[in-house]
Amino acid sequence: MQVTAQESAAYKPVNVALFAVDKRKADDKANSDVVMVISIDQQSGKVKMSSIMRDTYVNIEGHGMDKINAAYAIGGPDRK
Repeated sequence: MQVTAQESAAYKPVNVALFAVDKRKADDKANSDVVMVISIDQQSGKVKMSSIMRDTYVNIEGHGMDKINAAYAIGGPDRK
């Protein structure tokens, strides 16, 4: 099946970040216990899901090195 450039642009993959947050009070800062990325390929109809281990050591922009589950408490999700 041939797909034009315009048709292809209409079927860009959709990526969703899913955070399960351990938060007890409204004003508490919370770590994310679960970090997952879900990718939906609208053209093929396939869904892929990846889990990121919460103890993965990463560079958090403006903070430095820390576990990825601390990134949510430091800055929350980036909603672009």
